[in-house]
Amino acid sequence: MRRPGRRSKAPRGLASIAELVPRVYPSKEPEELRLVRALAWWEAHLPARISKNARPAKIVRGALVIHTASSAWAQELVMLLPRYLEALAAAVPGLDPGKVRVQSGPLPPRPLGAAPVAPASPPLALHELPESVARALASIGNDAVREAVARAAAQSLAPKGPRR
Repeated sequence: MRRPGRRSKAPRGLASIAELVPRVYPSKEPEELRLVRALAWWEAHLPARISKNARPAKIVRGALVIHTASSAWAQELVMLLPRYLEALAAAVPGLDPGKVRVQSGPLPPRPLGAAPVAPASPPLALHELPESVARALASIGNDAVREAVARAAAQSLAPKGPRR
């Protein structure tokens, strides 16, 4: 005989992650849950160079606060953020994209299990640069600038992935 007020423990099928997270996440604060979702989305969808230098840090009075490694990164993120805000707001229910603030501050630790940043592939040797690039480099009069551009070209033209 069933007691009143008790539910049966019969299996109900598969539950979605959206149903499970509020049940297993220790905090009952909706802002903390939004922050966890924002951080997970951030790590999964933004380029490594951004997630290495900027991360969601907290939610204050409904505003997502993103900390950056420096004021230069804060300025760059302000320019880059509009391209990502719509997708971030869609992934984090209740997040108002108009209330996102960017500021320099200590970066929160990366979430456990976050993918480490892949090491850059080795640059091309200067003799491997295409002839058109070599001609363009020869036209640069300043030695320091020519060397910097050559290093940048060698890195950006390097094959992606392991070299054989």
